[in-house]
Amino acid sequence: AANNNTNNMVNGIMILSNLHKRLSPQKRYALAVFIFLIALLLRFLILPVEAGLSYLTFYPATVIGFYLCGIGPGVLVVALSAVTTNYIFDPPFWAFSYRLDDNIGVVVFLASCFMIGSIVRQLHNHSKQLENSLSTEQMHSRALRMLSDCNQALIHTENESELVNRSEERRVGKECRS
Repeated sequence: AANNNTNNMVNGIMILSNLHKRLSPQKRYALAVFIFLIALLLRFLILPVEAGLSYLTFYPATVIGFYLCGIGPGVLVVALSAVTTNYIFDPPFWAFSYRLDDNIGVVVFLASCFMIGSIVRQLHNHSKQLENSLSTEQMHSRALRMLSDCNQALIHTENESELVNRSEERRVGKECRS
């Protein structure tokens, strides 16, 4: 039962990990906007505007946006989050500040999001490599099962491999090699 739960969890993670490949660009960007809006709503619900912790819900939204939607939509989440946070949650509240010391939070957020995007991209690349390796391993496993199911065996000699049909050997009473 534990092995089955682990397999289900791995399959679920693989489905989420590949969501950015399966959805159309329009759906990925729409999902990115939805993720941003949920983060914004949560930020309003968790703390008052003036409370600080401006980027509290936008960091997780950025990770989720990059992971589920891909790089382009992830950048959209970052841009929407940075502009909105700077306008609403950073002093002066409900106005843009053009002073450098008021915008240090935005600069740090953007630098952090660049690193988050780079890490998620690497995760996607490693996931693809792992998927390709597993696919090759599964093909080999299937081929071996097919050989076994047909009562055939692959015999490795010093210089070559031979396909042996064990059923045919039993029927005719001699070795049958191809």
